[in-house]
Amino acid sequence: MGLEPGDTFECTYETPAEFCPTSFIKIFPAMEVVRCNGDLRALGGNGPYETTFICPDGVVLFKLTAERKAK
Repeated sequence: MGLEPGDTFECTYETPAEFCPTSFIKIFPAMEVVRCNGDLRALGGNGPYETTFICPDGVVLFKLTAERKAK
């Protein structure tokens, strides 16, 4: 997919452009936890709004950091 270290994506309910759809399927449950004010540590995360996961192919390590948008 041509991903490079430091690439960032803003995720909503759709797979971001240039983001691997298979990896998005894996990350989606963590996004739902954050949307529901849950804590990613319940899924093995590093903090309430941070987790890492390896893509299904085992090639890319992703770091998910959630940020609340200002209203």
